[in-house]
Amino acid sequence: MSWLRSLQYRVLALILALSACSLASAQVEKYLNGTHYRLVPGVPAVPQWQGSADKPNVTEIFWYGCPHCFEFDAVLAAWVASHGDTINFSRSPMIWTPISRQHARIYFVAQSLGLGSQLHKPIFDAIQLQHNNLVNEGAAQLFFAGNGVAADRFAVAWHSTAIDETMRTYEDAMKALHVPSVPALLVNGKYLVYVRETVPTHAAMLEVAEFLLHKPG
Repeated sequence: MSWLRSLQYRVLALILALSACSLASAQVEKYLNGTHYRLVPGVPAVPQWQGSADKPNVTEIFWYGCPHCFEFDAVLAAWVASHGDTINFSRSPMIWTPISRQHARIYFVAQSLGLGSQLHKPIFDAIQLQHNNLVNEGAAQLFFAGNGVAADRFAVAWHSTAIDETMRTYEDAMKALHVPSVPALLVNGKYLVYVRETVPTHAAMLEVAEFLLHKPG
């Protein structure tokens, strides 16, 4: 009857293997395309949005005028810090209205002056806490002056053709993404996550993003 025992062992091994596959499949499918995130085919080749062979990429799409983005900022910063240097993180300002276009220019000017990290929170604070909406060049110039940027240096950056070109690139890319709301997260340049009925909180967004960081392919 040794052949019967051998057959039983083989059947048991097959059952265990199938169970393991089913469990792995369930884990892989914890979050679904179209339900918890959206696969975005043909995303424009914005270098900051792309992952690399050694590090996945996470890009926050935000607007300085958005109170939800303001609330999310500290939570996101802590999540990014928890990953150390294992991910590439970047930000991209949403461009969809005249005022968001103005705020995007402020963001890119700060970046071009090497002050992006230093001024990110002060810009948020000015708009969200101090109710200074920075709606025109004059208001932006005064803000930068208050943060140590000379008027002539600001003017050169504000009117630079490089900033104009960057704005066009990002505005076209945002149109292609069809981002319905901010804040949103773009993982590896192809998975878009934002608050919706199935992802109701910022914490849930980060859970989905964490899943997508490890998603094969």
